Amino acid sequence: MIKVLALIIFLSANLFAGTKDTTVSGDLNFDSIIDVVKVSFVTNDGLYSYLEGPFTVDINGTVYTDKCEEAEVFDVKIVGIGPDALNPAVMVSCFGTGDVGEYFFYEIKNKKIVSLGSIKVWGSAEVPGNGKILTNAWMGFWSLQGEYAIDKESGKLMMFKKDTYDVNIEGMVKTTFKIFKSREDNSEVVQNLKPGTKLTFLKCDISPVCKNEGGYDDEYDCDWYFLKTQGGTEGWVRFKDFKNSVEDLPWAG
Repeated sequence: MIKVLALIIFLSANLFAGTKDTTVSGDLNFDSIIDVVKVSFVTNDGLYSYLEGPFTVDINGTVYTDKCEEAEVFDVKIVGIGPDALNPAVMVSCFGTGDVGEYFFYEIKNKKIVSLGSIKVWGSAEVPGNGKILTNAWMGFWSLQGEYAIDKESGKLMMFKKDTYDVNIEGMVKTTFKIFKSREDNSEVVQNLKPGTKLTFLKCDISPVCKNEGGYDDEYDCDWYFLKTQGGTEGWVRFKDFKNSVEDLPWAG
């Protein structure tokens, strides 16, 4: 009985497991020989078929295994990272729910597949062929324009970090909150903004990370925003201290 049950489980697993494949081709190392790239995602074909996340990249028979967190659909293409569209790479794009995208990049060197890393954004990524990868990441009520490039030392994709990013979104105070002179919680309070005050968020410092109520790292709540009121008053405020206190912001959804 145990052997029969084990056989049923084995057969069921094989019946409901499969792959979804995409094949592209191109010259990945300028040797005038066309390279064949096959990307295969593991699928679960139960009541409905869906991608599970794990996938393989096969280039000329050499295989690299990777995984994306969300994979509602995926896309594969060969891109020239640059500059001048050089550095050919395989770009595997995973798209999840809520426009979450994860973009993986691979090169082939000495017949081996080398991962350049991945970029995960709530938005999109573009490869213009000038040595950079440009991202458009939705930050709740504004879009962060990011830039990535291949780091010469590590050979991995790295983001060009800026001190602040432009926001330029208008809103109006719904409930009172404080703004500070500098990006410090113990900084001098510039003003308690009153309901009805019109303001413009000018820029954002995305570098702070703090713990949320569940004890996990939160990359958004502690971000510092620099704003200017219609009356000319300027100051800094953390995201968590105004996110429920400002109306007329173009929130997603």
